[in-house]
Amino acid sequence: VALVIDIRGGIFFDDLFESLNYLKRQDFKYEILFLDASDEILVKRFKESRRSHPLAPGSRVITGINEERNRLREVKDRADIIIDTSKYAIRDLREEMNKNYGDMKQPEKQLSVTVLSFGFKYGIPVDSDLVFDVRFIPNPFYIAELKPYSGNDEPVKDYVLKQE
Repeated sequence: VALVIDIRGGIFFDDLFESLNYLKRQDFKYEILFLDASDEILVKRFKESRRSHPLAPGSRVITGINEERNRLREVKDRADIIIDTSKYAIRDLREEMNKNYGDMKQPEKQLSVTVLSFGFKYGIPVDSDLVFDVRFIPNPFYIAELKPYSGNDEPVKDYVLKQE
């Protein structure tokens, strides 16, 4: 079972350590994976998505990033694995996740990652286990030569998977 949280988790995030301590007392095994990136890359990703940071609406993105780092410090300190995603393209992150969580000797037990596009206004796909917001990736629809293609076509796949 995997659980993804971020700083916007509200009261759930506030109760995280109490919940983790409870799991430990009950002898449940868990692992914390912390995904990080450099300030420069995070600012770039926010700018590309044209979104403000949720902790600094109407302010500088770096202000929100600094506040988020401050709030996440203890989570990062307690993490079993920290992955700096600054230099990863999507396929590289998939390989890294399989390296840490997949079973290469039993392909049927490897971590399965499906990347698909959907509109939040229509709802999250019902068969989703985890959803990551990757709207920071440039949208190939707005590139004239790629506009006639769908996400199933090789030129679009190549473009998206080459993003850093």
